[in-house]
Amino acid sequence: MNERYFLEIMKTKAASLHRYGFSEAAFDETAKHVATMVEEFSVNKGAYLQRIGIPAEYIYLLTKGIVRSGFYGINGEEVTVRFYAEGYRGFTSDHFFSKTKHPAGCFLIAETDVEGFRIKIDTLDKMAAEHPLVNKYRSELLEYQVKLSPDHDVNKCLSTAQERLATFRLEYPDLEARISKKILASYLNVTPQYMSELLRRK
Repeated sequence: MNERYFLEIMKTKAASLHRYGFSEAAFDETAKHVATMVEEFSVNKGAYLQRIGIPAEYIYLLTKGIVRSGFYGINGEEVTVRFYAEGYRGFTSDHFFSKTKHPAGCFLIAETDVEGFRIKIDTLDKMAAEHPLVNKYRSELLEYQVKLSPDHDVNKCLSTAQERLATFRLEYPDLEARISKKILASYLNVTPQYMSELLRRK
């Protein structure tokens, strides 16, 4: 068992139960099983954890740093969809298609130097097939992603930029100072110039 992973995952327990809607029994059981198969990883700022066009392979638990997910718009511009910081599971909707080796439509990129743990999706799937509580955990994780994606899209379409900035600050406390204004602008779906104007309205 990777004891460091187990200690780190248990530190995130309360926040994870709240954020992802995990049942406590499923969380505890999965933590024990994953600790036997997880591996540590570290990457430098700018490294890709998942590339568009390549099937998703891992789910990540971050212990240091920030990861961003997104895709490329019709004009080639980056569109930021989500951020992952310490204690978050790093994954995208592409993980739904890992069994079919469907090419990923989203990227995961390190916004800072990143450290943490990762487990292969195939390994987690095998655990889920053998252990009902791990299967419950996996289902709850995917349900979170299903709910999250359309909520973010609707928020971008129906709210003002000022409202989206307020929502970002609620969802990601203390993250604003750790990412560039350009990246925040891409998440809010505004230009960097308008982003500067928004920040002057504080």
